[in-house]
Parts: sequence; C-alpha cells; structure tokens
Amino acid sequence: LMVARAHRTVREMNGLDPLAHLVWRMADVEQAVDKEADNWYMFQPEHANDGADVLAKARETQVEARKKADEALAAFETQLARVDAASLDDTLRGALAKIDSDRGQLTAMRDLMFNNRTAAEAAKVVAFYQQFRADLGGVLPLMINQTTNDVVARKLLGLADMIAVRKHASDAGGLV
Repeated sequence: LMVARAHRTVREMNGLDPLAHLVWRMADVEQAVDKEADNWYMFQPEHANDGADVLAKARETQVEARKKADEALAAFETQLARVDAASLDDTLRGALAKIDSDRGQLTAMRDLMFNNRTAAEAAKVVAFYQQFRADLGGVLPLMINQTTNDVVARKLLGLADMIAVRKHASDAGGLV
C-alpha cells in the first residue's frame, strides 16, 4: 500500500515538470520583451532628424530584440501546450489569456513603433509595452504559486513516504 501511494504521488508530481519549465520560459519572455522595449524612444518623432547611421543602428537593435522576443514567445507557447490547462487555477488562466491578448497586439504595436508620427502614437506604444511588461510580471508569480500550492505541498509530503518505503525495503534486503 505504501509503495502504491508513493508511486501515485511521484507520478502526480511528474505532471508539475511542464509547469516548472513554463516558469523558466516565462522568465525568458519577460527578459526578451524588456530588451525589445529598451530603445522605443529612438523611434519617437523627436528623433526623426537624427543621423541615418544612428537610426539604422537603433532599428537593427530593435529588429534583433524582436527576433529574440519572438523566439522566447514561441518557446513559451510550445511549453504552454504541454501543460494541462485544467490543472491551472482560474486566476492563472485569466492572466495567461491576457498575455495571449497582448501577443495578438504585438505586431501592430511594433509597426506603430517604427512609423509613429505623433506624440499620441508614441505614447500609445510606450503604454502598450509598459502594460505588456506588467502583465508578464504578474503572470510569473502566479505560475510559481501554482507549483507551490497546498496540493503540491501534500505531494511533497509523499516523498517522505517514498523514503520510508525505500528504508524498509533496504532493511529487508530489497531494492526500490
């Protein structure tokens, strides 16, 4: 009975592995979006008269950052597909839906960043990135919390059972 319970507990905990990897992918996304948002100011209307070489360097930096952000987002989405959505609480599912919504607006905001002509358009880009960063920052603690809830704590206690089973088996001359 102890072996069966310990085995079931370990199998359930293995289901947490995709979520743990999702936490790391989310951290990568957050870092990549931060880098992407770092030089937004170079595309504001007041920089329109900057030298061509300065603007080209800013664009090159932005394009490279966007590429890395897209790679991080793709890795996150791939990992998210491995997570059983039914196992996530409603708050986390809602926060992930908000990230998905932000992702849907990302291309339009990127285009607007390169083509903004007014202070209002520039402010819209800045507001989007600030909100996207806030949304990303808000999801990460929820995902970490999801891996440390009461159910997980109960499962961690099951490891003590597994250790006890191993000790009893070893004392009896067997292996587990």
